[in-house]
Amino acid sequence: MTAPSAVPPPLSELAVRTCGVAGITLVAFISVGLLASCMLLTSGKVELLPKPLTLDAALHGEVTHKLARQLSGTFLAQRAANIERGASWLLFHDTGPRVRQGCP
Repeated sequence: MTAPSAVPPPLSELAVRTCGVAGITLVAFISVGLLASCMLLTSGKVELLPKPLTLDAALHGEVTHKLARQLSGTFLAQRAANIERGASWLLFHDTGPRVRQGCP
């Protein structure tokens, strides 16, 4: 019986070629989202803390829920959601969980 090796298997050539592109794409998307969120917070279009801030609301997650709801209504978030829905339909013919299948 052989002992398991702690060395991971070598990556395939395709994985090595595409990992850089995937990393750059991820950093670009996260950077654009962070920049857009910071711009909205500094411009005052999105409120970081609600006016009647209570300890109970903070402990039960209502503060983060309100912030997430405000950020999801912004232009960038709505545009990204529309692109994702379109890509899901084109690639997987998936209409999402809120759409009923009609007549065939």
